[in-house]
Amino acid sequence: MLKETGKSEDVARREYWALKLDEAHGFMMRALRHPVAECGEPLVALGPVAREAGVEVAFASEPHANGSPRRFVLRRGGIPGLIRAAEKMNRRGWILRIDAIIEDGGFLAYPYEFWHYSSGDAYECLLRSLDVTARYGPIDWNPETGDISPMADATEPLIDIENIADAIAAAINPKTLPPPV
Repeated sequence: MLKETGKSEDVARREYWALKLDEAHGFMMRALRHPVAECGEPLVALGPVAREAGVEVAFASEPHANGSPRRFVLRRGGIPGLIRAAEKMNRRGWILRIDAIIEDGGFLAYPYEFWHYSSGDAYECLLRSLDVTARYGPIDWNPETGDISPMADATEPLIDIENIADAIAAAINPKTLPPPV
């Protein structure tokens, strides 16, 4: 029981996360309305850029939770900030691990996903209260060709509801997980 509220820890925890989910939903609705003029700037692979700049950067090697490989890419305009952050860390004797880009490079932490950092998109504009059109919007990306195009409808789910339902069921009952590939 929490003294200050008289609620159980479980109830307080559920209320906290319900509030955070509501805040995140409200933020996403504002982000969908924020003006974006997708600039078409290409994505750049971070490994070769870091090697070329002579900075030491470590990349997470674990696959995503769904087993797919990680792709470390960033819009070309974000590269100078990334390199500045890596240089600053290297001067301290540290190595920038690319699974959490730091704010020193001009990236802004997205408050509802600990792994998500933004720069130049609607999230950054809203979080910094910038009254400007975002230059980066949701895109479709072909990793084989590097081609990008503005996403036709950013409100469409990226994952179909059946796969989401299966993932939730697996999380609730790990025995239902498919065998590793």
